[in-house]
Amino acid sequence: ESEGFVTVIHNLRQLREISGTYKHVVAKHETTIIAYALVMLKDFQNQIPILFPLFEEIQSCTYKGAKVNDLNFFVMGQVCVDKNFRRMGILNEMYSKLIQQMRTDYDYMITEISTLNHPSLKAHLNFGLEFIRRYRFGHGEECEIVILPLKES
Repeated sequence: ESEGFVTVIHNLRQLREISGTYKHVVAKHETTIIAYALVMLKDFQNQIPILFPLFEEIQSCTYKGAKVNDLNFFVMGQVCVDKNFRRMGILNEMYSKLIQQMRTDYDYMITEISTLNHPSLKAHLNFGLEFIRRYRFGHGEECEIVILPLKES
């Protein structure tokens, strides 16, 4: 928990499908993948059971007076940076690349972060994501739903 953690395990088929025609963002050091940020389109919300509660919560969330589910968004499905490469700006670079790829077609990026994952919460807030809802699921675990506008207003 002190290092941060990921919750979802994807198989190769899911990784290929959940991003549609978009690409997941990966960072490499030489030939080794050291970080990734996954794209998950709303169309695939029924493929990852552990994310069902997120999409259920999105149904009743609002952001700046609008229903979140009516917004044009994609879900950043998960992000991870190898602990030997943290605090080097890799997360910001990956998010910048992700935003550059997605902003033509989407207005917002949404993700959820376990409230126990303090390093991830801090990193996402530092990048500019905003809290829109805290909720409990499963055996009482709490998550924060966060949003990032992709276009300047």
